[in-house]
Amino acid sequence: MFAARARRPRPHLDDKILTAWNGLMISALARGAAALAGAEPALAARCRDAALAAAGFLFDKLYDASTGVLYRRWRDGERAIPGFLDDYAFLTRALIDLYEADFDSGHLEMALRLTARMLELCEDREHGAFFSTGEIADLVLRLKEDYDGAEPSGNSVAVMNLLRLAAYTGMAELRDTALDALRAFSRRLMQQGPTVPHMLAAWLVELAPKGQVVIAGPEGHPGLAPLADEARRRFRPFSATIVLARPEDHERFARWIPALAEMAGVNGAPAAYVCENYACQLPVTTVEELAKLLD
Repeated sequence: MFAARARRPRPHLDDKILTAWNGLMISALARGAAALAGAEPALAARCRDAALAAAGFLFDKLYDASTGVLYRRWRDGERAIPGFLDDYAFLTRALIDLYEADFDSGHLEMALRLTARMLELCEDREHGAFFSTGEIADLVLRLKEDYDGAEPSGNSVAVMNLLRLAAYTGMAELRDTALDALRAFSRRLMQQGPTVPHMLAAWLVELAPKGQVVIAGPEGHPGLAPLADEARRRFRPFSATIVLARPEDHERFARWIPALAEMAGVNGAPAAYVCENYACQLPVTTVEELAKLLD
């Protein structure tokens, strides 16, 4: 059978590398790393390293740091086509998921940069939501895709990203932009909700109480990781977990949310603060105490 098949023309190889599709893969790997961190640390590390390597490739080959432009495709050693909405949205989601895998706030910093560029290129400031492309001279009509099919739409992912970034940074303007987009698609959400499940999920995130688990303590302390693992091993889709250990993470989060500047460990040990809308309970220092607060 294989000998007969070998006499026929071989199928062409699709060797292009797309930013949006890689963003989806990075998200999957990063979420796997976060979910497996406590139970399967070796496998979690493999997933995390693969996600970081793929993200590194995209920023090395398909991102122009001098202009902030993200490109859509890499093939034969060359990048081409300025990024569409889904390129910016999917890679931004990947960076947020990477933060939840390794708690490096630099991922959130880059996610904010990509989001700012996406808003500049694609936001419909008059009517809300996002066009699929930036302004292109010979484009007759700019569309706003909303259908969540084999992959979620750029609009749905962008709205979810804005809400997640608002939770991590306290930036009200990000939430306001997400709400404008939800209003723009309100009829679709109410009348044809099953066609936009990811946007419905974003709407649920907006409606739910906003929870935070802030874990602060000395960098490298052995008690830090168990508290973080306890926080993220639970299904808490409306809660953001923030880890303050490295000086640069303290600096970024204190700049974004000044109230976090005062959060620190207790008696030299890492501490966890369980909060709702940044109103926090007294800190706890053990996994057992944190588990009781999260139950």
